[in-house]
Amino acid sequence: MTNQEASMTNQDAFDKMVAHLRKQGQKAQENGTCRYRTKSGLMCAVGCLLTDEDYRPGMEGMGVEPLLGVFDALPGLNEGLLAEMQDVHDSFDPSHWEEHFASTAATYGLVYVPPATPIQPATAA
Repeated sequence: MTNQEASMTNQDAFDKMVAHLRKQGQKAQENGTCRYRTKSGLMCAVGCLLTDEDYRPGMEGMGVEPLLGVFDALPGLNEGLLAEMQDVHDSFDPSHWEEHFASTAATYGLVYVPPATPIQPATAA
């Protein structure tokens, strides 16, 4: 665990997850299944918080609770916040993420800053 992780607040984690998902603009999936990290380098909301030292392939397919308990990753962060952001990534099209970011921030008393340009729905190639 790095000092940066130890001092990360829920607001810091939320900001990092939102910024990451906005930049990535797509779900981290392989074969239709959401993953913390894909082989091509995509990461889900929670996956972007895991350092290379903390990430283990055995985490894939697990919810947030085992990450905090079994793997002792992401100390001090609110499990509900992480689970909700994981659900936003896994359950909604990226074009709907912003409304869920806003509601998640309101639920956990965090500051949500709308993007300059919203995420657009993916188009078929």
